[in-house]
Amino acid sequence: MRISWNINPVSLCLLASLYIATALNLGFWEKIGEIYKTGNSLSLGVLMTAPVVLTALLNFLLLPLSARRIIKPALGFIIITAALFNYGMYHYGVIFDDNMFTNIAQTDMGESRSYLNLSFALQILLTGVLPLALLAFLPVQKLTFKKAVWQRGLSAALSVMLVMGVAATHFDDYAAIGRNNKVLRKTINPAYPYKQAYKYIHYAYFNAELPYRQLATDVRRSGEERPPRLVIMVLGETQRGMNYSLNGYERKTNPYTAAIENVTSFRHVRSYGTATAISVPYMFSLSREDDYNADTEESQDNVMDALGRSGTETIWLDNDSGCKGVCKNTGLRNLRKEYAEDKTLCPYNDSCYDGVFLDALGKILEKPIEKDTVITLHLMGSHGPSYWQRYPDAFRVFSPDCPQSDIQNCDRQALVNTYDNTIVYSDYVLSQLIEMLQPRQPQTDSSLIFMSDHGESLGEKGIYLHGLPRGIAPDEQRHVPFLVWMSESLRSRDGVDSKCLAALAAETAIDNASLSHLLLGMFGLSTTTYDKKRDYIAPCRSGRRQTKTVQYQKTTGHPRHPVTVH
Repeated sequence: MRISWNINPVSLCLLASLYIATALNLGFWEKIGEIYKTGNSLSLGVLMTAPVVLTALLNFLLLPLSARRIIKPALGFIIITAALFNYGMYHYGVIFDDNMFTNIAQTDMGESRSYLNLSFALQILLTGVLPLALLAFLPVQKLTFKKAVWQRGLSAALSVMLVMGVAATHFDDYAAIGRNNKVLRKTINPAYPYKQAYKYIHYAYFNAELPYRQLATDVRRSGEERPPRLVIMVLGETQRGMNYSLNGYERKTNPYTAAIENVTSFRHVRSYGTATAISVPYMFSLSREDDYNADTEESQDNVMDALGRSGTETIWLDNDSGCKGVCKNTGLRNLRKEYAEDKTLCPYNDSCYDGVFLDALGKILEKPIEKDTVITLHLMGSHGPSYWQRYPDAFRVFSPDCPQSDIQNCDRQALVNTYDNTIVYSDYVLSQLIEMLQPRQPQTDSSLIFMSDHGESLGEKGIYLHGLPRGIAPDEQRHVPFLVWMSESLRSRDGVDSKCLAALAAETAIDNASLSHLLLGMFGLSTTTYDKKRDYIAPCRSGRRQTKTVQYQKTTGHPRHPVTVH
């Protein structure tokens, strides 16, 4: 079909600006509406002029792209990316800052597929693909150089005049909005996401490579005669501490670990970041708390390297999207690939239940532990939005649940039910891991540490998932669970005071930045890098190695045949 009319490229820029300012800025307008409802510094005049200001600003920015040869591909790219940003901002409350782009870049295909659903497809089709189709078939006028210059100049001048006119009459109101609602500018689509994407790309691909730094080079183990130590470091995923019954949650989401003696839950733990790619490197970092720099972390040792240097064996088993650089020098076993053919443990494409660790770890533990060993298990945990894929049918404790990934369309209680089911299943897996360790004492001093990288929003204040900037992230995304179990032989040998530990866990506010110091302390390692004040358990160790209270013997027998505890 031939279209007999065409459109002026300057007019097309204005039309595209109006479309982007309205249909593709739903997250921004939702935030404006919330501010207006609270009566917080938003006058009716601002509410009426904001669409004009946003359209004028976008028009001014798009005018350089109005050349006939580039306007279609340029606008096409902007519209489709803005449509994607718009979906995330409006439906999930996502802020696309540089940390979010880091997280996106490190997301694998299996994780990406979990966000695809009918709701997503329909909205992107209507707001992105359909406008692209119209743009492709729309003829654009060819302007003479003189006409192009004065028309673009006039459009730019009018845009500036409109913004200046609004500023002259409502400057105080706009200034108050910006001052009191700093997150608002971060929802302007696509200006803010583009700025942050540039920031990420510039750092990731154009910064000079930093020289590698070795840390904790003086790490040493004590010379005492003792059995090897085994630490199972369970790295949780997207679990929030407020949904743990061990922390006072009204639902019984921890029925399995609650029945195990010596499981201690720290109630007041906050995560450094709200996304895996940000939190995990920080959790395992050896940098001092006030010196941590995410930009340099990949170019220096972390606690896994320090443990390896001490002679400790380090193993990383992963059921998520990788170790985010933490195991760069130690290697990783991807269980999703190893068990891909096992449809009982891995019923979904690129996704396995965390029960896969029970099989994998069981095989490792068939042999005796002959040296200090740390085995990190990176769970899939409660990773959304496909929460219902994180637990088998037998663990559908709370129902009805929400078996769909467009969680914003779920009944709120069903969504919470689904999320709580993921925690019950994780609790079961943790209990089974502990049961594997219990018979190994005292020939092996075993412990299990569980800590989540960040939390999750489940629709509170219209926010879903995670990844908001740390400064504005709600408690739901930063309050994380932290559990510790130590075998009786280890508690006795290290002189751990159970009452002290319980009181510490109930009362002390900590963050997950000090995990590396806890790991160094669990192995009794000596290094100037170790900070006793940042070791969560150090205050409850007596400092006396009570070697007379627990006897052990070196053995090459089956590790599940325990030696008598005297």
